[in-house]
Amino acid sequence: MKYLRTLFKLTIFIIIGIVINILIHNALSESKRDWIKTGLYYPREQWQEFYKLHPNTLDLVILGSSRSLYGISPQIIEEKTELNSFNLSSAAQPFPATYYCLQEVIEYHDIKYLILEIHYDMLTRFYTRPYKIYILENIKTKRRKLEFFWYGFKLREKAEFFLPILNDGNSLTYIFNKLTGNLHNELGDEIYVGKGFAKSFEKFDSNRYENITYDWNDNLINPEVIKYYNKIVQLAEENNIQLVVINFPYTNLVKFNNIERFKKKYRDFILISDNVILLDYHNDELNFSLEDYSDNQHLNWEGAQKLSLDIAVKLLLMN
Repeated sequence: MKYLRTLFKLTIFIIIGIVINILIHNALSESKRDWIKTGLYYPREQWQEFYKLHPNTLDLVILGSSRSLYGISPQIIEEKTELNSFNLSSAAQPFPATYYCLQEVIEYHDIKYLILEIHYDMLTRFYTRPYKIYILENIKTKRRKLEFFWYGFKLREKAEFFLPILNDGNSLTYIFNKLTGNLHNELGDEIYVGKGFAKSFEKFDSNRYENITYDWNDNLINPEVIKYYNKIVQLAEENNIQLVVINFPYTNLVKFNNIERFKKKYRDFILISDNVILLDYHNDELNFSLEDYSDNQHLNWEGAQKLSLDIAVKLLLMN
């Protein structure tokens, strides 16, 4: 009995500690409050708007990272194709989050097209918090939330969810940097314009960015990416959704060693099914100048208009 009482007390102590940790973190989550105040916490803006739509009114949904958040305008696609469109991309959106986003979309809408943005970095990087949290806390279906957390979060990510102050990017770090003036300004010259899309008006500053070189390694593709990309392709096929994968362009400051191998391995990975259509703008004839970018990887509004219009034209040709 003594051991059981000790175990019970220890369990209660751990639970109280976790609850206090989460409450302190939420009370000090000034970074998110800053984004919300300025209307730049896009996942909340997007999903709130999404849930206000009438059921089964969307034809096309865009998923992917911040590149597509700023780079693919559903308004332009809708105007040119008459496909009712919505953008649910988010910063560094991990593949498990994308998969459960698609499940949530299918629950509410009988879409015909899924535009999925996948660039080289997404295949090889291991994204953790807070990028999965952006989706977890904003999708509404409770069962899906639980499934996403249980199956889509690694053990380390689950631990950081319950003990957020232990995470390197916690709110205490944010507040310290803010008080000491070392906070990187993440609030750029941009605006949320609806349908899940954010316009960026920033211009590329050559003094801020240096040349970047990528080396391909066949073994670097994240196993989580392989698993969930296959699940996304299968889910699209099961629901008669045309999957269109977009590879974004980079500025000319980004160089790829053995570019032909890059191109081949990327295509081999993406085109695992005859039902997948690839629009590879990194290797396309459509030209983008530095004036079309806000940084080395993200298009600004000028570039987004050019890319979105071309996507719309290609969608029309698919019909």
